[in-house]
Amino acid sequence: MNDKNGDGKVSREEMPERMRQLLDLGDDNNDNAISRREAESIFRRMSQRDPRRDRERGQERRRESRGSSGRGVRSERKRQIRFE
Repeated sequence: MNDKNGDGKVSREEMPERMRQLLDLGDDNNDNAISRREAESIFRRMSQRDPRRDRERGQERRRESRGSSGRGVRSERKRQIRFE
């Protein structure tokens, strides 16, 4: 994690801009920072999958990835957020 001051949590100022939405998702005690416990909770929630949503997304991806010839087009890999 990006705990620059060593206080055991990552504050808004220590977070990269792209990860600041995590505060809305998991700052349970409203201290404007993510602790290890909160980060693990966010990870668990984000790791749980809804099979229906996955199936719908798969169908959307197949439709989006087909070019005019109907053949699949290589898609970009999505970045994953990792908490270590």
